[in-house]
Amino acid sequence: MGATGTERRRAPWLGRAFQYLTMGAMLLQAALAHPAQAGVADERGANELSLWGGGSVAATTMIGKSTGFDFGLAAVRYGRRLWTNDTLSFDWTVDAIPLAFLSLDRSPGGSSGDRDSVYGAGLAPLGFRFDYEGLRWVRPYFAANGGFLYFTERVPARGVKFNFTYDFGLGAQLPMGADKAITLGYSYFHISNAGLGKSNPGFDANLLYLGFSLFR
Repeated sequence: MGATGTERRRAPWLGRAFQYLTMGAMLLQAALAHPAQAGVADERGANELSLWGGGSVAATTMIGKSTGFDFGLAAVRYGRRLWTNDTLSFDWTVDAIPLAFLSLDRSPGGSSGDRDSVYGAGLAPLGFRFDYEGLRWVRPYFAANGGFLYFTERVPARGVKFNFTYDFGLGAQLPMGADKAITLGYSYFHISNAGLGKSNPGFDANLLYLGFSLFR
């Protein structure tokens, strides 16, 4: 009965994952439908302001041990291009995260079967991104970030409110003219208190995200 209940609670997140993918496909179709505007990837400004957000579609245990949780966030990003040539560019990024949440069983060992939604906020100032500029209609990239999240409650109950984060993954920006772009991406997102609490199971989320950027 407990496993069935967990499956029922997680089902909406599978539906949201399909929604993210559907939205991404629609945005990609729109970008390809305007080649005259999309062919300006190399003319973007050096400064980027982006709104983005996403949610976990599955948990993994490559580093962390927790599996029965969901994770999501909304963020504002500032990016600055530090170096570029005709093919590659290197950007520094910083993310302000006004809203993040974990949905999880906070009891010791996750034994209660009840889930709580715990909210938080944070900052990821240690970010970098390598962009491939060789294609004019799309800009693939590899990105990695480091920072922290501070939650309103301990996660889990024997953990702490302050947690460190890092993530890395792949994505692509679809230029919509010289000064705008849509972003689609995947990130392996890790949350851990680094042993500051009595319990530190760690949370590893497979995060799908969507964003919109302005360049100046």
